[in-house]
Amino acid sequence: MLDGGLSRLFAIGILMTAFASSVTAQTQPDSYRLETHDTASRWIAESRVIVDWRENRPAMTGLECTASHDRNLQAGRPPMEIIVSHPVESGDFSYRFRFNLAENGIIDRGVETVTIGGRPYHRRSIQSRIIPWFGAHGADDIILAYGIGREMFRPNESYPWLPLEFLIPQLFEVEGITLGIAGNFEIAHGEYERRYEELYIDMEGFKESLQWCQEQVNPSGEHERPLPAELRSRINR
Repeated sequence: MLDGGLSRLFAIGILMTAFASSVTAQTQPDSYRLETHDTASRWIAESRVIVDWRENRPAMTGLECTASHDRNLQAGRPPMEIIVSHPVESGDFSYRFRFNLAENGIIDRGVETVTIGGRPYHRRSIQSRIIPWFGAHGADDIILAYGIGREMFRPNESYPWLPLEFLIPQLFEVEGITLGIAGNFEIAHGEYERRYEELYIDMEGFKESLQWCQEQVNPSGEHERPLPAELRSRINR
């Protein structure tokens, strides 16, 4: 039998090994870049494969592509990204905005409206569970498919909330859009003032970027997108 000191060292060794394995699993990246596409108008698109690590082996769960403009960066990141996702299991496509805004001393700084073709669309971020398409709906009802989180938009209270994909055709047609940004600025200790600002996004080249993204997440053969070399020998197909 091991004496008390050796027993403790042995137990510590087992715990450290288990911890190291756990950390390895937790720190594995959940996505890998596949390809990039630049336009002359400075829109950039990047496709990625999404993976889920199971017992330190990656399982492909979907494809994703992000289109963004590289001007007016916020803390080194584009202020607005449009993401197209195609999960393997559901096969449903989804579109969503991601806004990256530097706080610049403003608390809760966020996008409240997106103005397209002179019409401001109010924004609401929602994570739905079950909201049916059928039946009577009031002005504030958000109509969604089951279990999908979406950015929702409407021009005014008389319109129903609509997901981003309903606005894509309009985004293809306009020269630019304007983000209406609001946040709370501290003017004295514990005293805040609501401040509003606008940020213009040039949409020239957006259509090319998004159509490239759509092709990336919907290859001609089912999931025939070439995988990164580091995953090819390890991924579960």
